[in-house]
Amino acid sequence: MKGRLTTAESRISDTEDITAQLSATITELETKVQSLAEKNEDLENLSRRSNVQLIGLPENAEGTDAETFLEKWLPEVHGAEHFPTPVMIERAHRIGPANSTSPAQFPRPLVIKFLNFRDKVRVTKATGIKDKVMSVNRQVRLNQMLQSRGIQYGLQFPAKLCITYGGKPITFQTSQDASPAPTGAGGN
Repeated sequence: MKGRLTTAESRISDTEDITAQLSATITELETKVQSLAEKNEDLENLSRRSNVQLIGLPENAEGTDAETFLEKWLPEVHGAEHFPTPVMIERAHRIGPANSTSPAQFPRPLVIKFLNFRDKVRVTKATGIKDKVMSVNRQVRLNQMLQSRGIQYGLQFPAKLCITYGGKPITFQTSQDASPAPTGAGGN
């Protein structure tokens, strides 16, 4: 009995030592995972830094080569004086599924990734200077214009615009709902 007890105590002591080592390893790995998660989030944010959403551009206005279209179109609508060097776009694509029932009424947003951040800054500044940016008789907006005015926004399929303004959420089902109310109609 005494021998078995000594063996059991020895095994328990060894198990405690291994458990302490494993606890230290787990703590170290948790720290590394947290650090890698923070780095990953930082890299994702940096990769999105040069992105902008173009809202309201009619479907297929960009044709088959969205990057080339936008590199020409952006200086045209904002004025060439704002662009002493050409705008370089790395990638551009529509988001969300195509709306086959009414694509003309509810065009999908277009995500633009500029090759460098300076081009994005030039475009957003030029957009802020200009009162309205139009394309095919439709107003086109960049998401930064809404953010700069303290408006949180989101697009929900199929084509609902949801904004939070002054802490109050508002959802628009149609473009008529989002249009300003006529004077004297009591709209807000």
